[in-house]
Amino acid sequence: MKILMITPDCIMIDRRIILESKTLIKAGYNVTLIAGFDATKKSII
Repeated sequence: MKILMITPDCIMIDRRIILESKTLIKAGYNVTLIAGFDATKKSII
């Protein structure tokens, strides 16, 4: 299964996100992490 993780962190990614990613990878997931994007506009999903 593929998982996409997104964080606006641009200087240093929060260690909790890294730990969660590593745990998911060890469980067999394919993890993609996108970080450091410009999130100045509000979006409705």
